[in-house]
Amino acid sequence: AMARLLEAAQWMERAATATGTYPLDANFSTELKDKLKKVEGDRYEITVASADGATFTLIATPKGAQSGDKCNKFTLTNTGAKDVSVTGKKAECWDK
Repeated sequence: AMARLLEAAQWMERAATATGTYPLDANFSTELKDKLKKVEGDRYEITVASADGATFTLIATPKGAQSGDKCNKFTLTNTGAKDVSVTGKKAECWDK
């Protein structure tokens, strides 16, 4: 999940360099979503939230066999801020 979030963030940065703004959720590359799903399998779904053109938050939501993961959802923002949806687990989850 972490590697796929970093890859998606790089895609967002390249798109912003080309257009001047971050892509909105509706414009989050279908090609990238398909690639991330193929690489990651059915374990996480990568989505964009809070994309307003000036900022973004990427979310990796566990699915299937991964749905019981203790870290639950991973997030990564345009500022590089990393978090998880489970209180107190940020360092433990991101620093694996």
